[in-house]
Parts: sequence; structure tokens; C-alpha cells
Amino acid sequence: MAIRSFIGKVNPDNTITAIYCHYDGYPEGVGAMLHYYYYDSDIVNALLAGGDISQLEPCIERPDGHSFKTPVPGHTVFYMRDRGDDSPASTYSSIEAFKDAAHQVSAEYAYLMMGETWMVLSRFSNEWEPLENVLRVCASRIGNLKVPGLAEAAKLLDSIGA
Repeated sequence: MAIRSFIGKVNPDNTITAIYCHYDGYPEGVGAMLHYYYYDSDIVNALLAGGDISQLEPCIERPDGHSFKTPVPGHTVFYMRDRGDDSPASTYSSIEAFKDAAHQVSAEYAYLMMGETWMVLSRFSNEWEPLENVLRVCASRIGNLKVPGLAEAAKLLDSIGA
């Protein structure tokens, strides 16, 4: 489902590098993927280097046969690499500029890695929240419903005692 999101990371100079993601931007989708698979700066930098994405998945490598029209399951679909679009990551001067850009692309959620912590902002709120907390609430509401990435994220939270 096309729930748009914006994914960014605060850089050492306090600018923000960010990309657009078209599908599954809700916390149980993109949020869980970011929390579980994109947990440190190096991995996030590699994701952002690919530019805007259609679908976030656990892997960013491009296996044989993977393309925009024929994606390999479990592999992120990038607009530049997999479709040939000119859609690199953008840099913003502040968190406010990042939030404005997310609003301009009609993103329902914005995700921002601050240090080593993912934060999330819903378009319905002006409050950044730790993604870990939001996922915990989602897990308690969803119960046994199978949502890609959420079960793994819940296991990770349990394993670290969060």
C-alpha cells in the first residue's frame, strides 16, 4: 500500500541526508525494517547512498535478475539503480527543513536516525518519538497479526530487554 515515508539521518555537521520511500511507510512496515535491519550508521549510509526507493526490504544488494519490474523478494527496490531514475538522496540544513520536505512529498511518516536511535514523526503529530516505543505499542495492538518485519523487531526488543 502506498503509505509514503521519508527516511533520514543526522550527519556530524547537523545536516540531514534523506530519501523518499513510496510503499509501506507505516511503523509496522518501514519502521520495523529500519529498526531491525538498518540499526547502525554504516548500514543507513549505504541505504541513503542508493537514493529514493519504491520498497524498503532487509537487503540493499542487487542480486542477479533484480529490477524495478522484477524485484527479488527481500531486496530493496531503488528508483535510480533499478529503474534508471535520477533520484539521489537530498541534504537538508535542519530538522525543520527535513520535516517540510517530508510534508511536500505527502509522507505520512518521517524516520530520522539521530545518533544510533531511530525516531519517528507521524504527519498527525508534531512530536518525535523513539521508534522502539512506537513499535512496542504497535506490537501490543496487533497481537498475532503477521506484519513483515514486526515479529523480528519484537523479538529483538525482547532480546535486549527493551
